[in-house]
This record gives sequence, structure tokens and C-alpha cells, in this order.
Amino acid sequence: LVQKFQGWEDLDESRIAAVMIHGRSRQQRYSRNANWDYISQVATSQKPDKKKIPVIGNGDVFSYTDYEEKIKREGIEATAMLGRGALIKPWLPTEIKERRDWDISASE
Repeated sequence: LVQKFQGWEDLDESRIAAVMIHGRSRQQRYSRNANWDYISQVATSQKPDKKKIPVIGNGDVFSYTDYEEKIKREGIEATAMLGRGALIKPWLPTEIKERRDWDISASE
């Protein structure tokens, strides 16, 4: 693992299906929001003459609305990793699949 993305030059695109980038460092833990601008910057920095490697972002996806906002960024694939959000809301994948914000109360 690297703290900052080093570049696409040394990657063998024939052997890589996708790259997942978390928008926060291990040292930052949860003290800052994930930097999706950085994820987008990495995704769009690929050389146009090389095969495009899909970039999947990760960090601070807690709802369907968060998910939609994150994947609309330039260069990001039409998906995102779910981490802490799925631990807090185990129904988050269903919420995203059904394209709705779903706040389950105790009565449900």
C-alpha cells in the first residue's frame, strides 16, 4: 500500500481489473472526511493512450444520496466501496440497490 498514489506508469494494465482508492490515509483515521476530489484526480490522471483502468472510490458512503453524489464525480466508476457505512447501516446495499434513502426505525 502507498500513502499517495504514485502514478499509472508502472502498472501493468493487462493484469489489473480495477483500482480501489480510499480518500483518507490510515493516519487520518476518521478525523477527516474522505477526499473524493483526490480520488477523482487520480482517476482522471490516466494516460489517454493506455487502457483505462476502472477506479473505485471508498470513504464516507452512508446513504443512497452519498453514494449517488460520489459516483457522479469525473473518472469514478459507477460503483463505490462500502465500509463503515455498511457496518452502521447493514441495509445500505439494499438502500442503494432500490435507489432510496431508507431510515429504518425500531417499529420497522
